[in-house]
Amino acid sequence: MRRTSLGLILGWIAVGSCAASLKKLTTDEVDALHALQPFMSDDQEKDYVKFKTSDERSAWLKEQKLLMGAQTADNLHELWYRFDAEQRASITEGRVEIGWTQDMMFMAWGEPVNRQRLTGRPATRSELFNYRFEILEDGSTLVWVPGSKASYKSNDHYQINAYVDDGRVTELVRQAEWD
Repeated sequence: MRRTSLGLILGWIAVGSCAASLKKLTTDEVDALHALQPFMSDDQEKDYVKFKTSDERSAWLKEQKLLMGAQTADNLHELWYRFDAEQRASITEGRVEIGWTQDMMFMAWGEPVNRQRLTGRPATRSELFNYRFEILEDGSTLVWVPGSKASYKSNDHYQINAYVDDGRVTELVRQAEWD
């Protein structure tokens, strides 16, 4: 399952030259952009693709503070590239697992549809994150993004409730219907 960046790409097509800029990115750089979106502003996303070389993009990521505070990094480069290639592939493919950090989950699935603080759990801070997924006609699964202008032909859908205790995913509960 993979969080789609189709909305981002369609938005860039609408404004013109940015879509062409994506073609000059390596696969790894597109994956980095996709994973870092929850931590970037729209302007940061556009700036990232404007650089001509990988070295320029890498240096720029090291200078960029996070739009929303990540728990485990101070800049965009550190947030993504501290993981080895296998971990980054798991994030890109959306294979969230028990034990992942909240940051990793956000990189894999983006912002949740809903989130709420929980009490009565054996942790200092507990939260519940609700994610919705669509299964497309071709069998692929995408994270549903509220307000997306993309139109999918979904055959089915489900929801995953992710419990995060003290910044770590501790439980993933799948339910057949969306709340």
